[in-house]
Parts: sequence; C-alpha cells; structure tokens
Amino acid sequence: MKPIYLLLVALFLLGCSPQAAPQENLRLAISPAAYPAAQAVMACLPADDSVAVTIDSPHPSEVDLSEYDLYFHLGRNTSAEFAALIATEQIVLAINPAQGLTSFSALQAADLLSGRVRDWAQLGGRAETVLLFIPPDSDEALQAFRSNVVRGAFSGQALIATSPDTLLQNVAINPSAAGILPAAWADDSVKIFDYKVSLPVLALAAQVPQGAARSLLACLQGPTGQAILADIYP
Repeated sequence: MKPIYLLLVALFLLGCSPQAAPQENLRLAISPAAYPAAQAVMACLPADDSVAVTIDSPHPSEVDLSEYDLYFHLGRNTSAEFAALIATEQIVLAINPAQGLTSFSALQAADLLSGRVRDWAQLGGRAETVLLFIPPDSDEALQAFRSNVVRGAFSGQALIATSPDTLLQNVAINPSAAGILPAAWADDSVKIFDYKVSLPVLALAAQVPQGAARSLLACLQGPTGQAILADIYP
C-alpha cells in the first residue's frame, strides 16, 4: 500500500500547484530608419518568458498599425490614435572620407542631391563623378531632407538603397559616394554633415497601449531606456 499512497500524494500536490500564467504576445515593428532604437527596446523587454515578442521592420508606407501593439518610426504623427516620444534623431548627409571635404554647406548639399552638381571637383573634392544613394521614397529621412534641404526633386541618377545599413556600406566603399542617413546609423567609415534636420523618434499605436506594450513604453521613457537611447541619439 505504501507505493500507492505516495503516488496519490504526488498527484494531489501536482493538481494543487499553481498553473503558469499564459504567455502574452507583443507585436512590435520598427521602421528601418529608426532601427537603432531596437537596442533600447530589447533592453526594456522582460527577462523571463512571460512575453512572446515579434519584431518586424516595415517602411511607414507598408505598415498597418492594427497589426502591431507598437510601431517605432521617425517623424510626426499624422494618423495614429496614440503616439509617445522616446528620442530625437538627426538626419545627415554622409560622404566618403576620400573626398577630403571638411565643410559642406546646405546649399552645396542641395546642389549635390538634386543633380545640379555631377562632379566632386565642382565642390572642392576630387575630379570624379558623384555617386548618390538615397532611401526609398517613403523613408522618413529622405522626406525630411527633401523638405528641409533639397526643397525639390532628387537627382534622377541617384540609386535607391533599401536600408540605412545598405546605404552606409555603399557610401563607405565608394570614394565618390554620398547619401542621406539617420545619424544613429553613421560610423567612422563615413564623413557626416549635419544641417539641423531633426525628427522625433515616436512609438505609435492604433489605441492606447496596455499590458506588455505599456510596460515597454514606461521603461523606454524611464531612466533605463533613456540612458540607452541617449547613447544612440546623443
């Protein structure tokens, strides 16, 4: 009888043990231009398995806010029911260091990006044809530069870089290259020029966030998240 008694006790204790809480799903999206913020987002997620997280990276023209709990992007809110500011990003012109330029005015940048200047020698650089890379038309950085610096159409000779990472790599390896880049993406492989074109880094949602999404936002706007974001967006 003793083995049977022990088995019954074990079954009784198993039946009385608390059930694990159901895992919450958190659907996130971050635009390519704003993707450096993912470092802070990841740091603010729960360390345990209480939340199952998915992160996509659609351009603003491709996102449906109803499919996500939060969407992070650069720029102002035009349609979302909810928006929260977490940081501010600068949009810059990145040039290959081989040109040796130490100054570059906004007017020169406009001439370069519009195609009015085709050779770097016209701007004090080396005598070689300009190679331009720009983001897709829906990209926040491109739209900001169009409105604040170029004030018109971009050069028809410009090549489309599908992501900031691709643009950075192309400018870094081509001595005659230049392109538009969110400053958080830039590194020592390029020379950047800042024309005070800034965009807010926003968290958007189709409705006021609850649960894990609300906790994530609280962390991003609190000391932990802001310390990390300050390193990304100084």
